[in-house]
Amino acid sequence: IIISLSTQVDSLVVLRDGRNVGNSLYKIAIWNYKTKKDEERLQYIEGHEKAVSSLLQLRDGRLVSGGEDKKIFIWNIKDKVRLKELEGHKGPVISLYQLKQGNLVSGDKYCLIYFWSIDMDEIIQTLIEEGSILDFYQLKNYNLCSISSASEIKIWGV
Repeated sequence: IIISLSTQVDSLVVLRDGRNVGNSLYKIAIWNYKTKKDEERLQYIEGHEKAVSSLLQLRDGRLVSGGEDKKIFIWNIKDKVRLKELEGHKGPVISLYQLKQGNLVSGDKYCLIYFWSIDMDEIIQTLIEEGSILDFYQLKNYNLCSISSASEIKIWGV
């Protein structure tokens, strides 16, 4: 089975229910290759004003999307409803990660890393990286590891 999104896919998430989610320009594409009905096989969520550049499913099942519009949206993926909008980034949001403690971490193209409170209502810490933040990992000692376009891997004592 081939699902054609007619655009480059930069971020892909496999949901716990088996569906797939990927970016499709300013939309979020959700597809289920197991369904027989064409109208259920590929669906879209819209909300970003520019391209969607990062996706993450939170442990509670909600979906998080970051975009070139500098915004982060939190979605109820089942109902395709936007629950929350997070603003604060100065550039496109290109990486998202949920810490073991529950907080959300986001990184942008212009070197900023934001830590959002567990309820994701406010920025609780800001770090400055060298280069665009490409990805995050949390180490066993709970320190955050960031990978940047400046060819650096940093371990942050957070």
